[in-house]
Amino acid sequence: SRRADFIDLNLVTAFHRIAKRGGRDIASGRTTAAAKEAFEGILSEVRARTSHFDTHHLTNIAWALARLALADEPLLDAISSASLTKMADSGPSDLAFTLWAFASLDSGAEPLFEAISAAAVNMLDEF
Repeated sequence: SRRADFIDLNLVTAFHRIAKRGGRDIASGRTTAAAKEAFEGILSEVRARTSHFDTHHLTNIAWALARLALADEPLLDAISSASLTKMADSGPSDLAFTLWAFASLDSGAEPLFEAISAAAVNMLDEF
């Protein structure tokens, strides 16, 4: 539904902006109780809705996790699983940023790395 799409977009945007604005203090808990509570609420919603996100949303969440240096393994696993099922919808930038994020977090997502490699080979002219 359009409402769910709107919720997903706002949720991903909020998470991405926290990371973009240097939210490592929030992610690590070195902040006010209110900011930590708000961040945990957003993170909880992201975890709950990951399977609903489109490829661009998944890429943005992965990028934000890497930027925050937050290796949330259950969330990374969920992003990896969802990305594998939606790989055909990924563009070159989605592939590149997702690969960078997982590599930056030293995630052992070998099936995802292999799928990204195969998809990238098939779209070399688009990079």
